[in-house]
Amino acid sequence: MQETEGYVVVCVGDIYEQLLLNFEKTLRHFGDNRPIKVIREDELKAHRLFDSCRVQNERYSILPKISMDEFAPFDHNIHIDVDALCCGDTEYVWNFLKNQDQFILHRGWDHDSDLVQKDWFPGWAQRVEKAHGEKVCVVQGAFQYYRKKGSNPDFFNFLRDDIWADYEHWMATPDIIETHHRNSRSDQCMFGLAYPKFGLAPISMTEEPIMTRIMHLSQFKPPYYHIDSRGGNTGKTFDIPVAFTHVEQLFQPGKQLGLGK
Repeated sequence: MQETEGYVVVCVGDIYEQLLLNFEKTLRHFGDNRPIKVIREDELKAHRLFDSCRVQNERYSILPKISMDEFAPFDHNIHIDVDALCCGDTEYVWNFLKNQDQFILHRGWDHDSDLVQKDWFPGWAQRVEKAHGEKVCVVQGAFQYYRKKGSNPDFFNFLRDDIWADYEHWMATPDIIETHHRNSRSDQCMFGLAYPKFGLAPISMTEEPIMTRIMHLSQFKPPYYHIDSRGGNTGKTFDIPVAFTHVEQLFQPGKQLGLGK
């Protein structure tokens, strides 16, 4: 039997329904007809951890990301933030991800990068290594690949039963939630600790043409042959267009939400 492939998005609220239409429209425009599994509020509310969420970011973003083993319906899944757009052919990305050894893959920054060592909750990496012996990384949460075959349930149980339940202990930082820009637990930190604990590593943010970023929808003018991320344009030119872009600032006054007809 042929293995199934598809996208997983979270969609709660009218604005996000419009974003979902934008994502699907661009996906089909670039020839990707894979199905989209939409996680809605009723599914999230039925999850055993929903009532322990403190803020919306935890309810509608962090919880589904650390529970992809429970929500993902396909053999091969790409969970992508609904404020992303397709901006190029996706076949290279799918083939690349399916051929990797890991059952889960994010893009991110490794332990020795300046972002992890200096910029991300300054001192966090050093505190976690001292407290728990793990050399953390940081993942970018807008894009996650998950393969059911070979999945390690202990990985997700560690995220939910250990880190989620005792977040400040595992982060070795008492005020880490208060200093988060959304007063929230962070999937980027949670995965950043779980990856090394289970012998995993993220994909470099800039080495594969997976996802770039634009600040506003008015800048959506594909194709893109470079990755823009923290630190600016990498300068590396790809032979094929980048497949997806994240839109950083969707809700600015006077900005057009829809892509039109």
